[in-house]
Amino acid sequence: MTASTAPLLRPMDATLDGYAWLPRMIDKSRARHRGTLGSIAHPCPVDKRCLARLGVGFSTFTAIVAESATDCEVLVRLRRQGIASPGEQWFDAVAYENELQRAA
Repeated sequence: MTASTAPLLRPMDATLDGYAWLPRMIDKSRARHRGTLGSIAHPCPVDKRCLARLGVGFSTFTAIVAESATDCEVLVRLRRQGIASPGEQWFDAVAYENELQRAA
């Protein structure tokens, strides 16, 4: 995959209505669905942490993203699933990624 065809992902510290990592994970899910994710891991360990803190499974998350046209729609559908509040879900995704990289 060349730089021009690599998926555009929001920064690791991007949030959606207070939810950590969610915008980046939505981008990864959309790219995977389009077949443009390339060698980027999804779900990666940070994705797994985010999903666990939300209280939603990976297959449910990917189905919701696939069926939603916007981030707002994704969030509405996730909330219907009873996800944790932004405060309960919050974690420092960048610090966690850095910790994983140091351990590798």
